[in-house]
Amino acid sequence: LGYLMGQPLDLLFTGYELIVIIMGIVITAMISLDGRSNWLEGAQLLAAYSIMALAFLFV
Repeated sequence: LGYLMGQPLDLLFTGYELIVIIMGIVITAMISLDGRSNWLEGAQLLAAYSIMALAFLFV
């Protein structure tokens, strides 16, 4: 995608970005570990991802 747009697309992440990616993976793994889900777990995922997105906006 970056090549087509003429922009370099590297995979150099800051420490904050790595922490947020790892947190997202851990939260998703913990919720999906039992193989079942309900509305509360979905709401918790939405809240966690919203908090992460807002943190990216202000950091």
